[in-house]
Amino acid sequence: MDLNKYTDDRVVSEWILGDSEGDEYVDLPTDVGEWNSANEIRAEIYLPDGVDGQILSMLTSGVRTEGMSEDDGYRFNAIASPRGGNIWKGWKEFRFPAECYYTTGIPSGWGNTVEANIRVPAGGRIRNVRLIQREIEKGPRMTDEALLASLNLELPGLSPASQGSSLKDQLKAVARYFRASDFDRRHEIAVPQLDANLQEADRVLDGHMMGHHWPRGVDWDANPYGYIEWSIRIHGFPYLRPLMIAWEETRDPKYANGIEAIICDWMEKTPVPFGVRSGGLAWGHSLIVSQRAFCTLVDIFTALCQCEQTMDQTIIDLLKSIHEHVEYLLQFESFPPSNKTISEGKSLLATSCSFPEFHDSEQWFKLASDRLLEDMRIQVMPDGASYELTPGYQMAIASWFLAAYNVARKFDRKIDPELEAGIRRMYDWCVSINRPDYTRPSVSDA
Repeated sequence: MDLNKYTDDRVVSEWILGDSEGDEYVDLPTDVGEWNSANEIRAEIYLPDGVDGQILSMLTSGVRTEGMSEDDGYRFNAIASPRGGNIWKGWKEFRFPAECYYTTGIPSGWGNTVEANIRVPAGGRIRNVRLIQREIEKGPRMTDEALLASLNLELPGLSPASQGSSLKDQLKAVARYFRASDFDRRHEIAVPQLDANLQEADRVLDGHMMGHHWPRGVDWDANPYGYIEWSIRIHGFPYLRPLMIAWEETRDPKYANGIEAIICDWMEKTPVPFGVRSGGLAWGHSLIVSQRAFCTLVDIFTALCQCEQTMDQTIIDLLKSIHEHVEYLLQFESFPPSNKTISEGKSLLATSCSFPEFHDSEQWFKLASDRLLEDMRIQVMPDGASYELTPGYQMAIASWFLAAYNVARKFDRKIDPELEAGIRRMYDWCVSINRPDYTRPSVSDA
């Protein structure tokens, strides 16, 4: 992940929590610094050679919301492993940004913290711990110059972007190219949609999403139930589907503009974390990141390119965000065996097919194909059963493998025959465990 492409946050204030060298675990003083305004912890961390573990942090309020199993607070867990992305040897400054902490219970900010700590893998060390207040950069973080450099401006139609007299003119030419393109970037073959539910689409325009009314816009940090899955899912945009169908059917600009308003607000307020992956709602869980990158962002991009009443800047920002999603999934890879790695590979492959204009698209396709084949070899047994032996997950990951295969077919890309054979074995196994009433055993956590 080349951080030179991205704009970093500005440090406003800094307080020293501990400058001496500590062992693998340190408690942090909560009576030092302005925790109400702070939004990051930074520390120098030493990792030994061959480390494979997690960098952890906990912030606790000492208060428990009724019905919750844990005290209200925040937890941070960054995977330190060759595939996890947060890996180095020796000393390095490491960041613990607030947006990379998961919530526990229903906390109300860092200002209520009464206990805080950092823990690193065995053999690690901690020193120079500071509490930081940042001015967080509005997203996307990718610079205009980096976007232009990432595109193959020698392609027919894109060459005007290399000839513009100013950066503004070059970006306008990029937006004009993508708006005029008749290339179907969508990951799934377009089929006739169900009739649009215009009433539901209008409710979304009015701010009704996921059981809440957001008349002033979505609170992207919302945690009303203390249920992390709800707070993560809001970043997957399932509620935009009625707007996309309504736009497709009616071509009324209000639906495209509604999509634009929501996605622009999200991109601005939830920038990709700068060089770290841990927890957090928008970027912490690789499943939600990969699910956004598969179909959703491309479908949004397609709709907004089609509508003349949307802004060119939105097209540019979406291109940046899509590129950021790919780089993030490449840098901070989950490690098999895990269903997450299959979802990541599927989305990387699909994005590479949808945007051949990116210089690195061929490399992305190769990396994604290799990942998926490796996952098939590691996670699927010779008879087609996933190693978890859970029929529910079996169907999910089989469908993800198949989705990647279908995207490749849609764009006339070749997939290794070994991967295709593995997908067929997985579905054969699903058929073989069917009962006469077409149900399947429900075992484990599936």
